[in-house]
Amino acid sequence: MAPPATDLVIVFRGSAHTKQGATDAEAQYTHLMETLKKGGLTAVGRRGTRDGQVLIFVKAPDNLLAQLVQAERYRDFVNGVPSYILPNVARDYASDPLSPAERVRFTHTYLITATTDDGLGIAPGVAEWSRVESIMALHDREFNEHWIKSWTSKKLGFGFSDDELDGVKNQ
Repeated sequence: MAPPATDLVIVFRGSAHTKQGATDAEAQYTHLMETLKKGGLTAVGRRGTRDGQVLIFVKAPDNLLAQLVQAERYRDFVNGVPSYILPNVARDYASDPLSPAERVRFTHTYLITATTDDGLGIAPGVAEWSRVESIMALHDREFNEHWIKSWTSKKLGFGFSDDELDGVKNQ
């Protein structure tokens, strides 16, 4: 399965009623884009559906995701969390890529984790990012339609196989 073109979308409120508000919005948008770029993420902003809304499409490159996975393994190991993979065992992402759900989880965690804990600290409700309204993942409409159709047409809610449940979990 090919990785998605976008891992997450940041909803940014760019509208302002005063000249000072517009200047502040521009400064925060520029700071946000620079922070994402310095953090190793690819980001592009597009106009949203509401007036003054900017949607920032964020994607984590595979090499950054590999670093995030490795860092999580080390944290888990240090904290005594049982793992079936030792922290020094490298994963071959070409033959065993991250699922879309794992990509979203690692990217989202990296975005919202405080800078003191090696994250970017970008989250709604943080004073520095007062114009960030939300961070969300996009839905895969084709996958959603497929699994809803397959589940409703033959099972009526009972007796799902482990493979079917794993497919939804990984998405």
